[in-house]
Amino acid sequence: MYAIASEAGDGARYPYHYQCTFNSDLQAEMASRHLVENLKLKKIGILQENTAYGEQVVAACRVVLKKLGIEPLGVEVFPITAPDLNGYVSNLRKAGADGVLFWTGNTPITAKGFNAMNAQKWFPAIAGHSALFAESLLDLVPPEALTNAAGTYYKTLTWTDSEQIGARQLDFARKAGVFPETKETGVNVAASPFYDFMHMLRGAIETEKSFDPASVKRAMDSIQGYKGLLGTLSFSPTKHAAISIEDMTMATLLSGRDPKAMSLFRQRVT
Repeated sequence: MYAIASEAGDGARYPYHYQCTFNSDLQAEMASRHLVENLKLKKIGILQENTAYGEQVVAACRVVLKKLGIEPLGVEVFPITAPDLNGYVSNLRKAGADGVLFWTGNTPITAKGFNAMNAQKWFPAIAGHSALFAESLLDLVPPEALTNAAGTYYKTLTWTDSEQIGARQLDFARKAGVFPETKETGVNVAASPFYDFMHMLRGAIETEKSFDPASVKRAMDSIQGYKGLLGTLSFSPTKHAAISIEDMTMATLLSGRDPKAMSLFRQRVT
């Protein structure tokens, strides 16, 4: 199950669900801190799709921003069927936002948001979900509108001038690249929890030498410091969210055009 809702990592509530991907709380913290701490911005606006995910991640953003001493200038909630986002974008521009948390997982409506900013010649710093990395977005939006945009991602799937992609991740990318559909959905392929989960599940079964659910669960609950494709993963009986904020980073949207990206990787914001 590919669940990013934060409660899905609660081992007491969902004892047989193991979350091997970042959740909405971690995304909210990473994106909010990027704008406030890394970029030193104080006038933050929020663009939010009207979905359960949008509500949850924005609620988490409010908590993080409050800790950072920031009150959002405005929260613009749009339906994913909106014909355009000009009015929502205009409201944040008029409010004076210099940074925007943009929470949407739908590429067509994401493009409408960026194109509205481009039409208004307003290019604030943007931080949002890894769904912003969809390669088709780069065909739908002028590059200048994406220059200041970044999404939450995994450090292991990013590069910098001094740090290159790891051998294991490159091997995964080459194997995934055999499939044509990887070109558009490469980020979803690389960032999915299934690769790490299946390896850990196999390890748990081999450790216990059993397929007995209680035995396998005991082994899974004791995993600590597993070096996975996406980071260093750990579980406990009550904590089934394996990824930590230390495994995450912010990456640029435009780096999707770089040959190094191989449809899966992105350049880290530094």
